[in-house]
Amino acid sequence: MEQIILCGDWNLPNTEAAKIRKAYGTRTDSQAHKDWYFSQLITRIGIRKHIEGERYTVFYTDDFNQDFISRMDSYFNRNKIEERNPIKHEDWRIKLESLNIRKNVKEEIVLLAGSDDKMKEAIVQGKEYKKEVTFGFL
Repeated sequence: MEQIILCGDWNLPNTEAAKIRKAYGTRTDSQAHKDWYFSQLITRIGIRKHIEGERYTVFYTDDFNQDFISRMDSYFNRNKIEERNPIKHEDWRIKLESLNIRKNVKEEIVLLAGSDDKMKEAIVQGKEYKKEVTFGFL
């Protein structure tokens, strides 16, 4: 085997990542889960199908985020774990205002988002987000 081809980017839904966090008591976000799944995928295929001493190339479609590809490249080719680029949340309120949601619900979302960067990120990216709160918080 000389190559692995990754056709089409995918993301683990926040709801599924929340289930994993709850089951294992972790704080890992969806992107970290994706990094782990893809590194496992590439490693396991490489171990099972690779001829010892030969190199293999991983190709990917252009819908993959370049930061993600850079992290995978760094991990596999330089034996280094790169930090993810922080996502700026300055425009999350603008994105929220553009959504077709009742005003009173938007106000509640603003309160819930508070200092929750992951929730703000989900708003900006238009992704589903599950937030667990205590009764005391409500």
